[in-house]
Amino acid sequence: MYYPFLRGLQFELIAIRELAQEANVLDHICPIIEPVKESLNSLMLARDVVSATKWHPFLILNPAVGELVGKTGDLLSFLSCEGDSTVFRPAFIYQDNCEFIFSLIEENNLEDIMIICLEEFTHDEDLIRLLRCQEVVSIVLLEPNRHRRLDRDIKTLGKTYIRLDDLFVPEKSNSSYLAIAPHKFSEEHLFYKGDGFSGYSDFTLLPMAFQTGGWTPWAVAIHWSYLNPQSNNEIWVRHFTSETNETRSNIQGKFKEAAGKIYNAYDNGELSQNSALDEILGYYTSEKYPGLGVLKKLSIKNHMLINNQYLSR
Repeated sequence: MYYPFLRGLQFELIAIRELAQEANVLDHICPIIEPVKESLNSLMLARDVVSATKWHPFLILNPAVGELVGKTGDLLSFLSCEGDSTVFRPAFIYQDNCEFIFSLIEENNLEDIMIICLEEFTHDEDLIRLLRCQEVVSIVLLEPNRHRRLDRDIKTLGKTYIRLDDLFVPEKSNSSYLAIAPHKFSEEHLFYKGDGFSGYSDFTLLPMAFQTGGWTPWAVAIHWSYLNPQSNNEIWVRHFTSETNETRSNIQGKFKEAAGKIYNAYDNGELSQNSALDEILGYYTSEKYPGLGVLKKLSIKNHMLINNQYLSR
């Protein structure tokens, strides 16, 4: 099972809404959502679509970044509004906050819980005591090779255990991606079961570090993952980047340059067809620029579909 770690931004949640309507994806992908915007409107829209399916993504109730840090009560209220037809399952980021999480579990009768261990935590008796709690069913650990003793201890608990890796290496500017050749992104989908994990996770084609805001770029870079049959079906990534990047003007033309490279790669049989690819090729052939948010959505959606393509075999 693949557990993409997503921030609850508008276009990431739109990707979830669209994927919820592709039935074959639901058995192999389970999103983890860290909401970062105080307005929960996009999350509500996603819930309304997902509620019509058997999908139950995890929702982090104590975000570590964004506008909802310290506002667990707001997210608990959102979760409680679902009533008996629960869509989202509760998740907590562990930051040496064992008693805080225990109190929320008891006060709100939470169950089917995921505990996520990222960076700011100590491997001690409190963590293991929390992970042994019967209400905790899933555990996520960032880069388990850095925590070998904890990794070993978790594997004795008999719970759903997911490895999380921060894989995307960002460049200082979009134009820098022009010099980067296609390269391996991940091979965890090939080895996670043999390594004793129930699933694997990453931050899709985004870095773990959370960034807010945006600006008109000098270059358009579209990050696109694919299965590489010449490399044992590892997941590789290509950075389709515009060429005329001397100014910030004519972003539509820059999109056409970058998307034209995707078109040529698909025409040469180098990329797999899916709904994300169909959409971006549709914008290219109709000469319509969809906006940077849509391009981000399509990159994330394609990455999830590529993982599903392998897992559904």
